[in-house]
Amino acid sequence: MKNNKEYVSYGKYMASYDVKAHTFTFIHEGEGAAATLRLVGLYEGERLALGFDDYRDVRITRKLSNTSHELTLNFIDREGLPGAEVWVSVTSRGITFVVREIGHYEFRGQGHIRYGEGESAFAVNTKDDPTDAIRAAIGPAASRYDNAIYNSERDRAFAIDGTVGLTICYDWDEGCYGYSIKTKSEGIAERMKYSIIKDILGEKYGIDFVPLKKRGIYNKPPAGFMTWYALKFDASEEAVLRNTEFQRDKLLDYGADTVWVDWEWCHRRYERERFDGVDAFNPDPEKYPRGLGNLAEKIKEAGFVPALWIGFTNDAALTDYEREHPEISLAHNDTWSGRYYYDITHPEYLDGFLPKAVEQVMSWGYKAIKFDTLPNCIQAHENFHGNMYKPELTTYSAYRGMVKRVRELVGEDVYMLACSGSYDPVLLWGAGLFDSSRIGPDLFTWEKFVETFDRLAQFYPLHGVVIYNDPDNVVLREEYSTYEQAKTRLSVVSLLGLPLTFGDELSELPAERLDLLRRALPVQKVHPADFNNGLSDGKTRLISLNISRPYEGYLVAGVTNLTNAPRTRQISLADTLRLADGEYLVWDYFEDKLLGVFTRSIILELSPYSTKVLAVRRKLSRPQLVTTNRHLTQGTAEIVNMSWSEDTLELAFTSRLVKDDPYKAVIHLPVGYSIDTCDVSEVSGTDTQEPHDVSDLRGLIETDEASTLSAETDRDSRLLSIRFTPRLTGKYGFKLKFKLQ
Repeated sequence: MKNNKEYVSYGKYMASYDVKAHTFTFIHEGEGAAATLRLVGLYEGERLALGFDDYRDVRITRKLSNTSHELTLNFIDREGLPGAEVWVSVTSRGITFVVREIGHYEFRGQGHIRYGEGESAFAVNTKDDPTDAIRAAIGPAASRYDNAIYNSERDRAFAIDGTVGLTICYDWDEGCYGYSIKTKSEGIAERMKYSIIKDILGEKYGIDFVPLKKRGIYNKPPAGFMTWYALKFDASEEAVLRNTEFQRDKLLDYGADTVWVDWEWCHRRYERERFDGVDAFNPDPEKYPRGLGNLAEKIKEAGFVPALWIGFTNDAALTDYEREHPEISLAHNDTWSGRYYYDITHPEYLDGFLPKAVEQVMSWGYKAIKFDTLPNCIQAHENFHGNMYKPELTTYSAYRGMVKRVRELVGEDVYMLACSGSYDPVLLWGAGLFDSSRIGPDLFTWEKFVETFDRLAQFYPLHGVVIYNDPDNVVLREEYSTYEQAKTRLSVVSLLGLPLTFGDELSELPAERLDLLRRALPVQKVHPADFNNGLSDGKTRLISLNISRPYEGYLVAGVTNLTNAPRTRQISLADTLRLADGEYLVWDYFEDKLLGVFTRSIILELSPYSTKVLAVRRKLSRPQLVTTNRHLTQGTAEIVNMSWSEDTLELAFTSRLVKDDPYKAVIHLPVGYSIDTCDVSEVSGTDTQEPHDVSDLRGLIETDEASTLSAETDRDSRLLSIRFTPRLTGKYGFKLKFKLQ
């Protein structure tokens, strides 16, 4: 039986047309990629002038040649109505779609794109059209400039090119991306091309692409205290446990999950050689008298993953193992990390030394490792290549083989951080083996932070796809950061979803700086939204973070002044933030105020070294959330769900909150709306409690000794602020009922 479809194909590409539904399906057979396109109609302005159901007939013809197969649909018009021709050409390189002969009308179509599953598929801009923002996304977000769905398992994208009238938006009901197109045929008709773009990051960075494996609890980057920046060579068991306990009491409920013991466990200073028996197998007994296994157990008891520094390609001591097996020696070469370098191609190193060293770390109980001295290792094997057991191997192959062996020994569930500094081979050669890699230098100073910021822009397209970009520790103390610099350091890491490693003695941080850590926790799952590297004038930097949730979509912008002088920066909503036309409410997180309603651009006054974090939400005609104070992302970190009922005029949302942490949610009230009632109730994680009635909006209402909720209306700006302090960590439901005046 005929299925009412017409087909045309060439190579791996195929187009089919459903005559009754007026819908094309474009596929690439080998990629499992598919896009539908329903022919909606011809428009005059916003008025539908002619739907494709209105045509009395369609004439279908084919043309086959050596280079393409074509399908042409001639829609026959009724009297006085325009005709339309739809032409589809299929080649080995893609499918071209054109609508012609529609006069002054605008053609509109809509469909869906499927390429990849779940988090592995996300919208990107593959055009050579960079913005001066580092673009990122949480969830299946898309912007007005995105033209493709990227498959992060295959390093390929299904792209639509050739028209400015393309809009991509995630369809939550269908569970995939939807899109719409608008084209005209006056003059030269727009030619839209559907095609697979291959090896995007592989070619951009010159790597053998292997997708990041998100392991265990680290399906997002880790967050927690690390000894080196905080304590340097004063690190010890007592100091680690002191900070572990502080992190448990003050930051665990917010999302801290890891404690890192850095290289001080086997180094007491920068020294090329030591003779006191401390080496890769023997931790310093003065600093860690009960051993590293006991320390790992204490860290786990506090609720954290224990993480340890290793540097198993060289040592500052001549170990007993090397004395017994001198064949593993590559060279004695003095560097900051020690002088005894091992030959990473020797069987005795790969099957003797490494198993002994790595399995000891695993037996101690560490579930994350920071693998350091790798730049030195690569450079040593280049300098002394002739000493290698297998000099016929390139250093790249030798390095990959060594790292692969370590991965085999630690297993798939252990998190591996490559400490590369600014040495690109460590970052790029470990693809598919390491979970994360340092992308910049040690960044105690502001100047080094700025250098790392530039490196982030360069390598951010890899983040969460090939490897987590690790910016190194966030150092907030006054010795290295003014308060504005501290806010900037923290904001950049938070908005880009990077590993958040605490580089300060936690108990000594001023309260307002410790609170910055809370506002960045938990680390969010963020992916790149652009494969261009953000442009920069060297004076300001922008981060544009699109957020898509089933209940809302919005944007958070981070705007940074890198200099020691005040600066004025104008931000275009369309060209920089890639937002669709409309009115947007803009909230300044750190200033805690609404900047206003904007349609074209935002002009910002930036103080030296400062960052403004802005929530940008499209203005609605009914009450809506503007911001929350729980996290820098202003809603996405803690809100579990949110809904609006037009029938009852009720806004309801559930938030995951932390004990004794005052919570604030700001609601915008359009003219004509006023608050009627507001209550909050426990959803999970605490004992059942009665809703907190706050129908009296004139002041703070005490509900019990531990929990408070209040609401107040600023009638000039039409803002409603809801404040609540939970008595226990858990989920709380908020219900706000409004009335029309």
